[in-house]
Amino acid sequence: MKPNDNYTQLEAHALVGSVFESLVEFYGVPAGTHGRVPIGTRGHVVRAHPSTRGGYDVVFEWALPARKLAGRRGDLHTWFWKELMERYMEEVKS
Repeated sequence: MKPNDNYTQLEAHALVGSVFESLVEFYGVPAGTHGRVPIGTRGHVVRAHPSTRGGYDVVFEWALPARKLAGRRGDLHTWFWKELMERYMEEVKS
């Protein structure tokens, strides 16, 4: 993995609140689905975290119907690193 394949902490945190559209289907998320990099209830960053590959990943909360996960309701979240974001996601400008 190249050094720029992942986000710096500042880059990851700058994406919080951004909305992206998936360009391909993956993990049960259809192409064209919108996902958001969420924030905490008091505005604290909770979804950009250190990656095992170095740098930071971002987490998406997908605009899908609520799912049943391990016997409880929950939303689908997936983690992305920079190279995957650039290849398979497109930012939705408001």
